Amino acid sequence: MPVVSRSISVAPGARIDRGAIVVTLVRPSANYFEYDFMAPATPPIGLAYVAGAVAAHGYDVRLIDGLGEAPRRFTYFKELGIKRNGIGDDEILDRIAPETRVIGVTCMFSYDWPFVRNLIEAIRARFPEVPIVIGGEHATAMPAFVLADCPAVDVVVRGEGEETICELLDALLAGGDFAAIAGITYRDGGEPVSTAARRRIRAIDSIPRPRWDLLPIDNYLDHGFGFGVSRGRHMPIIATRGCPYQCTFCSNPAMWTTAWKPRDPAAVLDEVEDYLVRYRATNIDFYDLTLIVDPRWLKRFAGGITERGLSFTWQLPSGTRSEAIDAEVARLLYQTGCRNLNLAPESGSPRMLRIIKKKVSLPKLLTTTRQCLEAGLNVKVNLIVGFPNERLWDLVQTGWLAVRMAAMGVHDCAVAIFSPYPGSEIFDDLYGKDYSRLDDRFFLSLGAYSDMSKVGTAWSQLNPYVVSATRFVIFMAFYGVSFLARPGRVVSLVRELFSPQQTSRGATVLRRMFNRKRAPRTFAPSPALRFHARPSTGRAPERSEAGGVTRV
Repeated sequence: MPVVSRSISVAPGARIDRGAIVVTLVRPSANYFEYDFMAPATPPIGLAYVAGAVAAHGYDVRLIDGLGEAPRRFTYFKELGIKRNGIGDDEILDRIAPETRVIGVTCMFSYDWPFVRNLIEAIRARFPEVPIVIGGEHATAMPAFVLADCPAVDVVVRGEGEETICELLDALLAGGDFAAIAGITYRDGGEPVSTAARRRIRAIDSIPRPRWDLLPIDNYLDHGFGFGVSRGRHMPIIATRGCPYQCTFCSNPAMWTTAWKPRDPAAVLDEVEDYLVRYRATNIDFYDLTLIVDPRWLKRFAGGITERGLSFTWQLPSGTRSEAIDAEVARLLYQTGCRNLNLAPESGSPRMLRIIKKKVSLPKLLTTTRQCLEAGLNVKVNLIVGFPNERLWDLVQTGWLAVRMAAMGVHDCAVAIFSPYPGSEIFDDLYGKDYSRLDDRFFLSLGAYSDMSKVGTAWSQLNPYVVSATRFVIFMAFYGVSFLARPGRVVSLVRELFSPQQTSRGATVLRRMFNRKRAPRTFAPSPALRFHARPSTGRAPERSEAGGVTRV
């Protein structure tokens, strides 16, 4: 019977009562490069959903949000050039109740892994006999690596977690037999064992709502923190799960699979109404990977807003596909309160779009963009430079797309450096299953995508300085053309810098930068990280035009 060394201890002969078992879920503080002002302070909706499921299953669940406890506090690790947003690890430890019987930790972003690992090791030192479970996108992408790199972890929950964590808690309470639990990875005889992948939750409307009451949600709401543009008190929501597309740089297929499943629009609106009343929300941020896939769903959702007489703004801060949006859909979005959306072509090169499997038609993209702007929507475009096998001409085409969209009236543009995220197809082609070259330096480098001061990428066939310079030129060209064509936007940008609410992503980022620069600067010794020299192969990286990636 495969077991782990730790389980929930119950006195012999005692009646098993889930309500007496305290389960503590931890969202660590956020970490990012010093000049990364793009990263928002967002409520942990995934962990709030897990908390809702665990509570509905009968356990006494507690939630610690390291970022949410102090979203305006920044601690600088000068040697690393990293700033931490939120409370320190010691404060998180002090918030874990002594009677806790299971501890769950989330790690969504791989660049956070070195810091999350250190926190977990500190938790293990404080609670040596308590089972520690980890979930999230990073853990899902690299379960065996997580167990090897952090022996303090007992079990990894892969993918959608609501059903898995409840079955796992029951198994821990019963003695720790994990073989029949789908969607986990654990050790058996010191070796990692992965059970079968869990099927996606089909009865999506039966999933308990996020337990926002268990975390300091007002710390986000009172200061306009969230994923999207700061438009007042905005609550996060997820109306669909999964994404039907297979972009090679995205980890979605590993985390969610490519099955796209929408909730009943009426159930979504019930949740929205609750937030408008309970939390006095004025704006709803949809955290969906791809909300607009089926226009019929959107029309039902929009019709419900009208029938209920609801008045709120909402936005799509994640990258949105242009294929499902036409003039009618764009008008419907605006009429029902949608004000901001992101279009995510990623590249202006047809060749690169084919390689990364983006499945974007650039003529259709430009048509959709024009229709969204004519409907009154505030549009942002997401671009990425530095893909493996990208050529200089591909970068030129991406720059030309940015200039064209600026001339059309697109409001904002983000130009990111490519990072091979674990769980993505490109990562697998680059590294396969050989993780011996992955040290903390690698994970930290993944955060450079949103820091304009970082130089280049180690995964491009182009010179890193060329990639970085091109990124800067594209960014400046977009805003140069935008402001020359519409000088009134400069005035609006300056005005909104001193306003608690903004209308564009650019204004929100500038205000965030302004506020972070004014925040007290606390310095602390850098956490101990693990760096090692990467072995040299003695040859140039192999590049495959057909595969569209580079194996290093």
